[in-house]
Amino acid sequence: MPPPRIPPLLHPYVSLAPPDSLTLLTSVLGASTNWLILRYILGAFDTKGKNGDEAESSRLASNGDVKVVLVSFLRDWDFWRTEARRSVGLDLTKLGVEGRFAFVDGLGELFLREDGVVPASASVTVSSSSPSGIPGRAPLAVTQNARGLSIRGKTQSALAQSSAEPSMKPKYIATLTSPDLAHVEQTIQSALSSASSSSPSSPPSRTLLILDDPSILLSATLTPVHAFLSSLLHIRTLAASSIISLPADSPLVHLTHTPTPLEREHANLVVGLGHTATRVVGLRLLDSGVARDVSGVLCVGRGGAWDGDDEESGRENGVNLEKELLYYVGGDGGVKVFERGAGTNAG
Repeated sequence: MPPPRIPPLLHPYVSLAPPDSLTLLTSVLGASTNWLILRYILGAFDTKGKNGDEAESSRLASNGDVKVVLVSFLRDWDFWRTEARRSVGLDLTKLGVEGRFAFVDGLGELFLREDGVVPASASVTVSSSSPSGIPGRAPLAVTQNARGLSIRGKTQSALAQSSAEPSMKPKYIATLTSPDLAHVEQTIQSALSSASSSSPSSPPSRTLLILDDPSILLSATLTPVHAFLSSLLHIRTLAASSIISLPADSPLVHLTHTPTPLEREHANLVVGLGHTATRVVGLRLLDSGVARDVSGVLCVGRGGAWDGDDEESGRENGVNLEKELLYYVGGDGGVKVFERGAGTNAG
């Protein structure tokens, strides 16, 4: 019998978050959050509803008032579409057509104009000649401008094709073409609006916004972290609840005596979001090393903005807000979550 798409121990934490909440996901190299983000998306569209109520689930499904907008800076649309169908059985294309899901590509064209050409205002350009004996190989141009690096090695026909692609994209897929924060905010706002336009009667409190590693905007630009946090705060107000995934590897959050500007800014970003988050979910590797039947450790904790009534017991609506679990991601995309000592057969 295949394991459940959302393991029982994980289900209380990935159900649709309450309004005005922020969940911060942290990861390290070797313990990615992509499988967890897919479970959050599935949790929002869960057929059993937030509290396992089948009647409530039927109403949500028929009204279509649960909407998710995913903004990914590390993985493209094909990855999420394929993995969602393979590992959790979600058809993101169908949900997009229904107006219940929207995707913002923050990876493919972030530093390119819509026509795929590097802006002419670039200050530094280094080109390598085509290798002899390899016909048709276009030179590779690395261009640095005020906003970062752009690499292009396309032929003119490929550039013409890329310029025609945006008009062919479905309306539920948007693309970031600039790291400028105003452009990012406007694009995400448009995606949220498109995800809600198909059902005017749908309350906006059912919209979940997921940002998959927006820290690339901080590392690729000269934006101060306080301005970046302010922009993220404004973006969060556009949806009812938000999830932000960030890397939290030791070199990025545990500063040395002489930290680089990037290390310092990234650490301030993670700490700042941790203080404004309702819940913090961290993924890390086992302290004892690699294990055949364990992929990593999942730690759930309260964020700085948690304001529950039962603070001393550390529980909210019967759910333990501070929990440490082990997880195992199988080759088929299935996930098992279990207590220490219980083994992978526990689910």
